[in-house]
Amino acid sequence: MKKQILLLLALISVALCHAQVRSYYSPEELDKSDCVFYIDTMSCEILIEARAALTSNRERYGKSSDYWSIAWNYRTQYDYDYVRVQARNIDFGHLTDQRVLDIEYGTMHGGCDEVKELISVKKGVDSYNGYNTLAVEWSGGRMKVFVGSKRLEKVLDIMVALPVLPQCRIISAGELNVQSLVVECPENRMAMLTCPLTETEVLSMLENSVDPTEGLWMYLDRDTDDNRARLGGRYTFYIIRYNDSYLLLYKSGAEVNASQWSPLMIKGRMKPTRFVGHYDLVWYDSLLEPMDDDTYASIDGAGILTVEFPVYRSRMRFYRK
Repeated sequence: MKKQILLLLALISVALCHAQVRSYYSPEELDKSDCVFYIDTMSCEILIEARAALTSNRERYGKSSDYWSIAWNYRTQYDYDYVRVQARNIDFGHLTDQRVLDIEYGTMHGGCDEVKELISVKKGVDSYNGYNTLAVEWSGGRMKVFVGSKRLEKVLDIMVALPVLPQCRIISAGELNVQSLVVECPENRMAMLTCPLTETEVLSMLENSVDPTEGLWMYLDRDTDDNRARLGGRYTFYIIRYNDSYLLLYKSGAEVNASQWSPLMIKGRMKPTRFVGHYDLVWYDSLLEPMDDDTYASIDGAGILTVEFPVYRSRMRFYRK
């Protein structure tokens, strides 16, 4: 199915997060910032992936003195959450000795270190002074941890809330070479489309309005090219003047992906042009994605609002209640 079919008025279900926002940090950038980096806490999914080597890591009885961690919710050096990578000899000096890599999830609060989860990994990791990749992913109320020297394997999958503070760090003891750091924080469309007004405020504005564009608008009909677009719903929405534009605030009618639409989410934005009754339009489809490719809206002498999607040879019409 062509991409065009998917864009308008939506065809498929959608996660709350959409466009990927990916940030790459070079070793030089991290050195200058003391290994500090930042995440978008408005995102509903977050991924941090780092690849690093402890070049001074040596065998010894018990745990190595060297380690490195991805730390988040970083307040001070005495207050943060972390996932730590630390090598360990099981039976140093004996024939039964084995070298493993401990992966620990824990918290540092008030200088007190509490390990909450620990798993020891023998295969697929470098427990000496080579490079390992560590990835921490938050999604759906869970935290997943992946590790590996060449290929990532999931080692933890536990209930952990999303980070609430933007500052993160790579924390280490010993000589650490960071080869790469990647942060992914998809945009949270639902948060971006949240209206700053309450329904009481909207209704009060409409009650006192003399602007014929403002009001409650109801679905009338459509003319769509089903090879390019399909109807996402028979929408009802409020239109209110907000700053230099009009907001189209969803009220009801979503059929595709309806669970992601709640009252007063922004369904569109109309900006007046120099032509009376003609507006530049950004429309948010059922997937919460913006549509602004030559889209526009107009209100004719009969009071009919037409929303036009020329690229998709489609239009919808609404009337003011």
